[in-house]
Amino acid sequence: MSAVGFTQLVRRDLIRMTRQPARVVACIATPALLGVFLASGFSESLQPGGERYGSFLLPGMIVMVVLFSSIFSAISLIDDREKGVLQGIIVSPMSWRAIALARLAGSSIVAAIQAVILLIIGIFTASADFTPQLLFALVSISVVSVGTTGLGLALAWFVNSKEGFHGVMNLIIMPMWLLSGAFFSRESATPWLDVVMNLNPLTHCTDTLRWALGSGSSPSTFAWVIAIGFAVAGAVLTTEAIGRPPRPGRM
Repeated sequence: MSAVGFTQLVRRDLIRMTRQPARVVACIATPALLGVFLASGFSESLQPGGERYGSFLLPGMIVMVVLFSSIFSAISLIDDREKGVLQGIIVSPMSWRAIALARLAGSSIVAAIQAVILLIIGIFTASADFTPQLLFALVSISVVSVGTTGLGLALAWFVNSKEGFHGVMNLIIMPMWLLSGAFFSRESATPWLDVVMNLNPLTHCTDTLRWALGSGSSPSTFAWVIAIGFAVAGAVLTTEAIGRPPRPGRM
C-alpha cells in the first residue's frame, strides 16, 4: 500500500506539470531568453577560454531551469499545506519519510525533464556540441535536480507562507546560482570570490555539466564527489525536515 501511495504522489507531480503549461514555459523560456540575450550581448567581449560565450552559458542556464522548477515545487508544498492537501495525505498508511521521498522524487523528475528539454534545444541550436559525455550530462542534471529540489523543499517546510519563502529564495537559493560559475569562470573572479565559489556545491555541479557538454575542462574527482554529495544532502534534508511529524498547529 505504501508503494502504491508513493507512486501516486510521484504521478501527481508529473500530472501537475502537464496541467500547468505556463509553469513549464516559465521555467524553460526565462533561462533560454536570458542565455540568448547574454550570449548575443557579450559575444565579442566575453570568450572564456576562446570558446563561444553561448556554449559557456548553456550549463548555467540548465541549472537555472532546475532552480526555477525546485522553487515552484517548494511553493506548491506550502500551497498544499495551506489548502489542507497534506492533511489528506497523512491519513494514508505511508510514513512521513515515504511522503517526503515521494515529493522529492516527483519534483526532481519534473525538474530534470525541463532541464533536458532546454538541453535538447541547446544541442539543436548548436549552442552545445553533441559529445560522447552526454550520458554524464544526464547524470549531472539528475544530481543537481535532487540536490536543489531537496534544499528547496526543506526550506519551504520551515517557512509559514509563500511570501516568506520568496525572501528565503532571494537570500539563499538565488545567490547560490549566481555564484555557481553560470556567468563567469572562477579563473576570472577575485581571490576571495573564488574561495566562495569553491564552497558553493552548485559550482561543482555546473563544472561537471559544462565538461559533459564539451565546453569545459575535465572536472576533478573532488567536483563529482561534491556534486553527488549535494544530491545526498538534499535528500537527507528533505527526509529529516518533512519526514518528522509536524508540531501541533503547524499543519
